Amino acid sequence: MLSTQELADSIGLQHDPRETIRVQTGIDVASADPNVFTIGEDLQVAQQPANVNCLPSISVSFSDGSPDESSGGSRSLADFSIIRILGEGGMAVVYLANQNALRREVAVKVPRDLGPAAVAGMLNEARCAGSLEHPNIVPVHALGSDSRGSPILVMKRIEGAPWRDLVNDPKHHAWSCGEFAGEEPLTVHLRILMQVATALHFAHSKGIAHRDVKLDNVMIGLFGEVYLTDWGLARRMASTVDPGLVGTPGYMAPEMVSRSSVDARTDVYLLGSTLHEVLTGQLRHHAPTTRAALAAASLSEPFQYPPSVPAELANLCNAATSREKANRPPTAVAFRQALAAFLQHRGSIALAASAERSLADLKEILQRETATSSVAAARMAECRFGFLEALREWEGNERARHGLDVTLAYMVERELSQRNPSSARALLAEMRSPSSELLERLRQLEADIAAQRESQNRLAHLLHDRDANVAVLPRAIAVGVILLLGVASVLSSLVRELNTNTPMPMTDMLTCDFVICVAMTLILSVWRRVLLANVYNRQVWLMFFCLAVGGTAIDSVSWLRGFPSSTSSLYNAILFAQIFMMGGVMLHRVFLWMALMCGVTVVIALVFPLLANASVAIDMILAACLYVGIAGSPNLPGAKDGQDKPGRTSAH
Repeated sequence: MLSTQELADSIGLQHDPRETIRVQTGIDVASADPNVFTIGEDLQVAQQPANVNCLPSISVSFSDGSPDESSGGSRSLADFSIIRILGEGGMAVVYLANQNALRREVAVKVPRDLGPAAVAGMLNEARCAGSLEHPNIVPVHALGSDSRGSPILVMKRIEGAPWRDLVNDPKHHAWSCGEFAGEEPLTVHLRILMQVATALHFAHSKGIAHRDVKLDNVMIGLFGEVYLTDWGLARRMASTVDPGLVGTPGYMAPEMVSRSSVDARTDVYLLGSTLHEVLTGQLRHHAPTTRAALAAASLSEPFQYPPSVPAELANLCNAATSREKANRPPTAVAFRQALAAFLQHRGSIALAASAERSLADLKEILQRETATSSVAAARMAECRFGFLEALREWEGNERARHGLDVTLAYMVERELSQRNPSSARALLAEMRSPSSELLERLRQLEADIAAQRESQNRLAHLLHDRDANVAVLPRAIAVGVILLLGVASVLSSLVRELNTNTPMPMTDMLTCDFVICVAMTLILSVWRRVLLANVYNRQVWLMFFCLAVGGTAIDSVSWLRGFPSSTSSLYNAILFAQIFMMGGVMLHRVFLWMALMCGVTVVIALVFPLLANASVAIDMILAACLYVGIAGSPNLPGAKDGQDKPGRTSAH
């Protein structure tokens, strides 16, 4: 038995790797021309020569191209009339012929010579193809022998073009047929290959492997029909006979080079090789010589596809043409399903590719501008939309998922730089696996903002407590009512003092004190939540409480000690001046004016004791007018823009 290297050497260094080779041990290959003929066969022809004589006789006429109709349409002497050659191969010639009995055109295939290998190959192809009735396999009409003893294979005539013509010529007339019109070329090629895979799966179910799947062995009919042709190398997968070195070097699987057993996964490898040529325009084992092509087939190293080839198809090609059978799709139908999935997902893949281009532009923009720029923000939104649309069409699109994660990371960076933690967290939730760095930065930002918000809340609370505009109108009304009641009581006593020309009795002053204290108690009981809403209000009422209680205490002591009312008024004026001065310093400068008026009253009371009571009464009237007068001013100390206008109340 010859080694693989010896067989390769015997083929010749200049053999075209696209052409089928067929070498069988025990046959002299030294004198054969591999550029013209295929040599030998894996059938047991050396031990059991094919008996063509047992085949039915078929007559063929090469002299006329049409049936003889001279006698009313009677049958001509020949069963088939050859018209012209349709094609030629290394082993056989295919003619266009008329089947005179049925008056139809058929394809007639005859071997180039009557050597045992050629004859056995013809019989093998006829019996394999004839046993496979499938829409994507050319029907065999008859098998017989002619007068020379040469086998004749009669098949359906396929009007169309080899698939290679469509791959090589984007303007081929077949592209205009109804099945392909308007379709994107890659989509058409993948659909063709899917039908080839369907034919192979059917053949595998019958225990037959094709072993020579390639562009040249697929025919495309006028209406888009797809036929897998040339079953001359087909083999029963259960056969134990040495398969020999057969196949097309540019496509061959490693087990074909090593002459190991073949099975369905061998044809899957050939499907991958065919897809490779469709995608790249080159053979899977592209090499200048057959020997180099066979060496490449034996290694079957993964191919690095250019970016223009969809990653899903690139992965499928490398998987199908893996050196190890176990790494290939297990069946032809699994290969077909992978192609169908790609076509189904192709819209998603195209959207992802477009979004990836936008993402590349975004990276360039971010090198020139900050992430917060409007241009970068618009491109981020564009990328995100594109990747989301791709994932909406196909959730399993890893390219789109990866691109979306990268885009979201940029968007998170932008939100973090703009101190928008809620938006950043929402974007991180969309990411499949956000980086720990982004999560830590978000946590730190949230902690910083929480601390800042707490500080702002404390400041707002402090400002609210010192805001004089809180409950300003209710406070002014309440204070005005209390002061006016006090003024009314004092004025009534003064009128009586003037009429009787006697000093105001201390009982009248105590009565006035009692009226003021009762009024203050009632008002605070009813409006407590409003009038004591913040610190400022509580301090104001504390000041008036001190005035009322202090005045009552002075009047009570004066009454008990028997002091005249003028002396008590002097002491009250001194107390009021001190309390109003503290209020002016701590609360509002208006109280300084009240302190000044009380100071003037003290001077008057000291110089003119008889005018002490009247001066205190006038002080109370002026204080009431002054305080009520400023109640409508929006510019009280501590006021904040847009907060608690006069007349509004706020509880804190």
